[in-house]
Amino acid sequence: MNNANFPGFEGDDQPAQPKPPAKNPPAAPAYSFEDAPTQPLPAPAPGKAPAPLKPGERGKAAAKPPVKSAAPPAAAFNPFDTPVDVSPAALAAAPPAVAAGASAPNASVAAAQADVDADIKPGQGKDLWNCPHCGSGNKPGRTTCRACGKSPDEPVAIPWFKQPKNVGTIGGVVVLLILVFTFWPGANVTMKPADAAHLDSALRQAGGATAKDVDGRQWLGSKRVAVVGRVAAVLTHAEPATLRTVILALGKAAANDDTFATVKANFAGERPEIDSPNLNTVVLHLMPSSGALPDLKVGAILSLSGQRGTLSDGGRSILALDDSLPTILVEAFEVSGQ
Repeated sequence: MNNANFPGFEGDDQPAQPKPPAKNPPAAPAYSFEDAPTQPLPAPAPGKAPAPLKPGERGKAAAKPPVKSAAPPAAAFNPFDTPVDVSPAALAAAPPAVAAGASAPNASVAAAQADVDADIKPGQGKDLWNCPHCGSGNKPGRTTCRACGKSPDEPVAIPWFKQPKNVGTIGGVVVLLILVFTFWPGANVTMKPADAAHLDSALRQAGGATAKDVDGRQWLGSKRVAVVGRVAAVLTHAEPATLRTVILALGKAAANDDTFATVKANFAGERPEIDSPNLNTVVLHLMPSSGALPDLKVGAILSLSGQRGTLSDGGRSILALDDSLPTILVEAFEVSGQ
């Protein structure tokens, strides 16, 4: 279909209506104070503050005369405007910085510092001589050290601990101490007489224990022991039959019967029960190295010496009551007051 046969749209046969003119936006109101008459305000009375302006009088104030502009301020100091010489020569000539509260170095010190800085340069290490006093490197032409100021011909002060005679002495003392602590026998573990004069205040122990066979069982000793005490309680075991557990009261005061009577001890429970307000006590498992121990009575004084360690049978440790208590292999004993 061509344009001649197109019927057109509705309203095409009506005449075109003119468009209304575009409306301009309203102009902003203009305010002008030039036509308002001005007159000077009355001067305030001396000593009184000026009266406040009434409504409508703010525009009537007298115009102030123009203020003359002041002279432009002087330009502030800017440290970056000053050229700074950072060459090595300028830095060497500059005085060293002084900390707050410290006194400034004198000219000789500053000159010496500059000389030190300029004395050594990179690549001169192979040509330097080392100061025997402080170890600093110096140029061959110097007669004194640039760091400590001493001459290499002056006697060198050697610390006392570096002197050969003292080094040997110190080494000998160290070796002696090692030997003493290694082989020191410790307390006297020889057996003493079983009497009141030799009552011990504690178990005496030292090194030197051994391993041995005891009635087909294996004994592994850890320390040698000895003690003199007063028997406060005794327990005989069924297996092994030679084993005894004893509670000994220790100290010189144990010789007093009234003091010893205050010790209450028994084996009624799983652990020994001890009530001893005035005396020290010790609990020991006693195993004779041969034979059997005598029947011990309460109040007797027992003196013994032997080894402290463990007894095992076929690799199984033999425990008696409590394995934390010392087990003593008794090698010698003496009893009095039975």
